[in-house]
Amino acid sequence: MSLEVLTVVDVTSDGQGIAFDRKNRKIFIKNALLGEEVEVSFFGEKEKYAQADIVRVLKPSKSRIEPICKSRCGACSFKVWDYQKELDFKTQLTLDLFKDFSGFKEKFLGMFGAKNDSHYRNKAIYAVQFKDNKPIIGLYESNSHEIFEMENCYLEEPWMRKVLLVIKESLISILKENQDIPLRYIYLRGSDSSEKIVVLVAKSEFKAQATIVTALKNNGISNILLNINDSVGNRVLGDKFITLNGSADISYQLFDKTFKLNANSFLQINKAQTQVLYSKAIELLNPSLDESLADLYCGVGTISICVHDKIKSVFGIECVSDAIDYANQNKEINKASNTSFYVGLVEDVLPKLVANNSKVDIAILDPARKGCEESVFKVLSECQTKRIAYISCNPKSQVRDLKIAQKYGFKIEKFLFVDMFPRTGHVETVVLLSRAK
Repeated sequence: MSLEVLTVVDVTSDGQGIAFDRKNRKIFIKNALLGEEVEVSFFGEKEKYAQADIVRVLKPSKSRIEPICKSRCGACSFKVWDYQKELDFKTQLTLDLFKDFSGFKEKFLGMFGAKNDSHYRNKAIYAVQFKDNKPIIGLYESNSHEIFEMENCYLEEPWMRKVLLVIKESLISILKENQDIPLRYIYLRGSDSSEKIVVLVAKSEFKAQATIVTALKNNGISNILLNINDSVGNRVLGDKFITLNGSADISYQLFDKTFKLNANSFLQINKAQTQVLYSKAIELLNPSLDESLADLYCGVGTISICVHDKIKSVFGIECVSDAIDYANQNKEINKASNTSFYVGLVEDVLPKLVANNSKVDIAILDPARKGCEESVFKVLSECQTKRIAYISCNPKSQVRDLKIAQKYGFKIEKFLFVDMFPRTGHVETVVLLSRAK
């Protein structure tokens, strides 16, 4: 094994240290902080670059902490970083994307970090393999197709670990009887404080699934589904769901509102920070009871319903028909009579609604990572929308869209960041746009 002592001179956006070896190759080092001197071993070596693992930290950074876990999954980009240092790093990295906008520093309201940076995930997916007649339930090792088990996950909610242990014990029992187990994944959704759902993803139905269901029921899990996925590739869920016990739907609380959703519904994975995100977006938008709101890319209607009692009327648009079905149910559950929902692409449905005299005084945009179509800003400009709160999980595509919005008469008033996913490289951003006078 080739070892070399290197000094970290830079850090990538996902928290890897960058150094240069004696051959002047760029070396990417996981869990290495800026300025550290580390002894490393190389792997993935190429002519101009290589990857490396730390063997010893010779001169640690003051911001280094004990690793939050020993896992090899690679999900936590910042597991040896002091949390405040992580926030500072992600803040500056994201803020740099906004540097082309006039007065951006004065308009920035800051990064809103999490009060709790652990055990926040309300959704988890684990792969299943069988080796030497033993079950392996875990995550894929970073840069590998190998699944490894771990004792605990720092990010997932605690109930999930118990469920995995129950399923593993059931599988061990089933294997002793030489029964076929076509299980591929275990998909978990819910939180310790709400309803939970467990989805067994398998190539086909199998006799032993009843044993797993009984074990889960005996441990307090009532909503259990089977999902059939016999496709080749890394797609987790197939199209067919079979309810094995309980319900395919669960209830989820946000603020004082109740939402109905299923295993496939989009939902932010960090409840506490979702409430921060929505609160800040609504606060920036500052809706009034004489204004009408368009909630674009509305999903199951979470934002629409959270803001409906602060506004004259709300309509939401979402391209996933299943999500709109749940949005309409959530409307009834929360008695949000001033809301309405439409299925279709925002860029197709919005112009039709505006042409039919649907008023859009203010708007909330919360698109997928690819961002918005240019025509969305064109329509909002033409119908004289006064303010837009643009929420994004991809600041790069958002910045691109903001430059397009400027072409149609909108300007940035204020913006902020929310650390929705502590210990990872992801950040949610909220930007308030107003019509330029």
